[in-house]
Order: sequence, then structure tokens, then C-alpha cells
Amino acid sequence: GVGDDVVEIVGRRGRNVSPRLLEDLIVKAIGAQPSPVVLVIDDYHAIAGPEVDEAIAGLLTHAPENLRLVIAGRSAPSIRLGKLRAAGEVLELAPADLAFDLEETRSFLRDRCQIEVPARDVAALLETTEGWPASLQMIAISMRSSTDLRRVLRSAIGQPQLLRRYLREEVMQELPPALRDFL
Repeated sequence: GVGDDVVEIVGRRGRNVSPRLLEDLIVKAIGAQPSPVVLVIDDYHAIAGPEVDEAIAGLLTHAPENLRLVIAGRSAPSIRLGKLRAAGEVLELAPADLAFDLEETRSFLRDRCQIEVPARDVAALLETTEGWPASLQMIAISMRSSTDLRRVLRSAIGQPQLLRRYLREEVMQELPPALRDFL
């Protein structure tokens, strides 16, 4: 696969691989592919630092045409992207871009979760969850498993800390471990 040579060399040399050599190997491995290669770096905030930022900047400077780099994390990377932004080569998504709006929240609850929620409650849920799909999903799970939908809505809308506690105690514990870990 892509980067087998890189993995082999790093495996042999361990931490003795220079960042420049590693960058060269990655660029060559990606450039040798006949189709686009998507390199995803998730949880960038966990590895971010001057050396990593410099390595990623070097990779971007020498990137082959077929490279699509996706960086995801809890904060924006400290990589200088001004030139790429000016060239229209960067797509940045902020938390607000990922959150549902009112119609998406209503549609999600109605169509995906098959739960009818009054319009005023949809708006309040949207505000409480800030539109985060995972939060809405957990509320929907609790609404499906509860006989008292009004109680769940009151907890979710009126006192978010009670919702968190309710979800942790009543909903999350009932889920399979793999789903609980995912959420």
C-alpha cells in the first residue's frame, strides 16, 4: 500500500529517522500513486508542536498534486497557511460549520430518529446542544427509551447539567460498549 516503504524504514530506524528524510519518503510514496491520496491526521491537537507543525508545513510545501491533506482537531493548527488560503487551496471548517441549524435539527429528530418534537422544543434543544449531532443523538436515544418524553425534554432544555447526568446514568450505561466508546 501507500507508504509501505516509509513504514519499513521507520520500523528499522525507529526514532533515528530525520524529519527531512521522513518528509521525502512520504512525498515520494504519495507522488507515485496514480490517483489522489487523502492523508488524514485526526486529533492534531494531541501531537501539535513546533516540530510537527514544521514537518506538516514542509510536507505542504513539497506536496505532490495528488495529495489531499485533512487535519482535524479541537483547535486550529499552528501551520502557516496564508499562501494556500490566498490560492484557494484551503477549506477550513469551524465548529459552527459542523453544527445543525434549526431545520437540520428538526429534520434529524423527525426523519432520522423518528421523534416528533414541538417547534419551540426543537429550538430549545438546538440552543442547549449548540447543534451538535452527537448530543442530539444521545437525547433522541433517551427519548426513545423513556416513557416520559416531557421529562427528557425538560431535563435537556431547562438544566443541561441534569441532562448530562441523565444521559450518563440512564442512556450511556444501556448502550453496547462499542457504541458508548464511539459517542
